Amino acid sequence: MNSSIIHKFLKLISLFYLFLLTMALLVPINFFLEKNVVESEPTNETGYIIHLILFFILFFIFYISFKNKKVILFFCSLYGVLIEFAQILTSRGFSFEDIFYNLVGIGLAYILIKYFYKFKHMV
Repeated sequence: MNSSIIHKFLKLISLFYLFLLTMALLVPINFFLEKNVVESEPTNETGYIIHLILFFILFFIFYISFKNKKVILFFCSLYGVLIEFAQILTSRGFSFEDIFYNLVGIGLAYILIKYFYKFKHMV
């Protein structure tokens, strides 16, 4: 398969994930969870882990999809902060802890990518 087609597909996947993540984080939690998934909201600890994982995936997908790695790090970090402020407008609420775990997820993805990239070139 042509590498150009693969890169275009990865970009499409990353943008689709960003769209889904945005919708998931901006739709009021009671609307989605109570009607479709579970009876109650996740605990704080569970919510923090979810944020960490979601933003780990976000950074990882964007990192492999786009070339300018510094812009990707900046974009994902800025998105992790701004999406939390946007939640104020949608009745989701604002939390500094969520921002922290968004950034931790991005940071962990960055560190693991750099570690494995460095390890790959050492072997």
